Amino acid sequence: MERELLLRAAKSRSKNEDPEQAKLKAKAKEINFNLQLIFLFNFKMQRVEMEELRQREANLTALNAIGPRKKPKLEPGINPSL
Repeated sequence: MERELLLRAAKSRSKNEDPEQAKLKAKAKEINFNLQLIFLFNFKMQRVEMEELRQREANLTALNAIGPRKKPKLEPGINPSL
C-alpha cells in the first residue's frame, strides 16, 4: 500500500516538473542532438578522406605499373643544349 502511494507521488511529481528542470532537459536533448550531428559529419568526412587516399594510392600504383614516361626523341640536327 505504501509502495503504491510512493509510486503515485513520484509519478505526479514528474508530471508537474519544475520549469527550470524542463528547460535543462530540453537543452540537454539539443546538445545531444548537436553532438550526434557533429559525430556523423566527422565520420562522413573521414570516409571521404579515406576514399581520396585510396584513389591516390590506386593512381600511383597504376602509374608505377605503366613505368616511367619516355622522353620525346629529338630530331637529328637540333642541339638540345640551346
